[in-house]
Amino acid sequence: MAEDFKHNLQGSAFAQQVYVVRSQNDWFGIVIGPVTFKSMRLARAHIPTALPKDAYLSRGQRYVETVWPEEASRFGEFGAQPCLRLELEGLRVHADLIPEKSKVTGAFSESSQVRVDGWAGAKKVFSFTTEPDYYPEYGQSAKLIRLSTQTPFPQVAIKRFTGGAHCCVEQTIITQDRRGRWMMISGPVLDGASGYRFEDLDGDGAAEVISADNSFLYLFAPYAASFAPLYIETLGFDEITDGNHDPAYQPAFRKALTELEQAAHANKSLWHENGFLAA
Repeated sequence: MAEDFKHNLQGSAFAQQVYVVRSQNDWFGIVIGPVTFKSMRLARAHIPTALPKDAYLSRGQRYVETVWPEEASRFGEFGAQPCLRLELEGLRVHADLIPEKSKVTGAFSESSQVRVDGWAGAKKVFSFTTEPDYYPEYGQSAKLIRLSTQTPFPQVAIKRFTGGAHCCVEQTIITQDRRGRWMMISGPVLDGASGYRFEDLDGDGAAEVISADNSFLYLFAPYAASFAPLYIETLGFDEITDGNHDPAYQPAFRKALTELEQAAHANKSLWHENGFLAA
């Protein structure tokens, strides 16, 4: 059934965003996303395939693991499970959400940080802790994934949703430098609740770091009328570099452009909007 959804979504932005996940109660579900729709009405209007009557929007707080497709990554989301245990390519990772109560009460009353420890076999090879801050209970995750073909081990990507109006995801990547030393590097703070998306666009075995170019937000139009074009980066050892001019990614940009044109076909007024034309 998931393969049918994927087939029906070919040529759309959602074709590579179909997954089968296992929940805490050991039930399985088909997921399309991440998406930013606020209602199922909007989801049905924009996702170009028929969705089941019982489909619903979820923050994924109860999802334990992705079971299809089998990708070179392991993912866990904090919340109901404050301790994540991930393993890939000989690297074993323990990621723990560490809360610290304050005197303030309310949804953001608990400051927290993420501690990540890694082992290669019996040897502990790194231990890092993110800066403490106030975060909502959802949107905090860790992913063990191969982002560079140059490092002996895969990387750990940590996402932390800050909450707030149309804001924001802080991202941290644990990786190795050219001498094999483990480093924790910071990515940009990105608008929305999704942050980086990872996909192996050129088939080299390492996922590219994909986002939207946030510099376009507010630049040519108010936020609500802004469009942010595709932005592709790559990880080489401990450096995130701009990959937007690499010819290997031209198919991804053509696909993104086709999706913009489809949006304008459905809403011809976009051809007169600065935010859309700039993107």
